[in-house]
Amino acid sequence: MESQIVVFLAVVLVAIAVLVRDGSYMSNKIREEALEPDHNGPQPDLRVADLAKDRVTLRVTPRTKKDDWRRGGIWGLRPPVAV
Repeated sequence: MESQIVVFLAVVLVAIAVLVRDGSYMSNKIREEALEPDHNGPQPDLRVADLAKDRVTLRVTPRTKKDDWRRGGIWGLRPPVAV
């Protein structure tokens, strides 16, 4: 009877350890692939076409590739670096 309890507790401890390890792995994957921004992405050549109170309209230039930059959406803007 006593050995069965020890075996049961050992199985429970191993199961908890596996759950903690796998949970940590999955949370790191989610953080790395979904929550951290990719600062090395493409740098579009966009120009400001119109400014409104709560909206900035951007225009692509001929140097901009025909890709996802032409889709509508909400974009984060950063001012140009002063030289």
